[in-house]
Amino acid sequence: MPNPVKTAEMNDDQVIGPHELADLLNTTVSQIYKLTSSEPDRLPPRLVVFGRKLAWRVGACKEWLRAQQVAHVTARNLQASAKRIGRPR
Repeated sequence: MPNPVKTAEMNDDQVIGPHELADLLNTTVSQIYKLTSSEPDRLPPRLVVFGRKLAWRVGACKEWLRAQQVAHVTARNLQASAKRIGRPR
């Protein structure tokens, strides 16, 4: 396994592989491989490199994570502001 490096120490142009992406997203490497083949839209945009090598730019991953957080907060606010239907609790 690669030597862990903190995200804050990484340059935005640095290229990372599935192991580092799994650490960044707090998931497993096998989940990264599974999502790249079955649901690639649930991961940050991937770099196209030689062959079947998986790679991502750190800056793109950070931006994607921020966008996911904003989307989650927005969805939660919309859900909270929606008028409930049914008997009051």
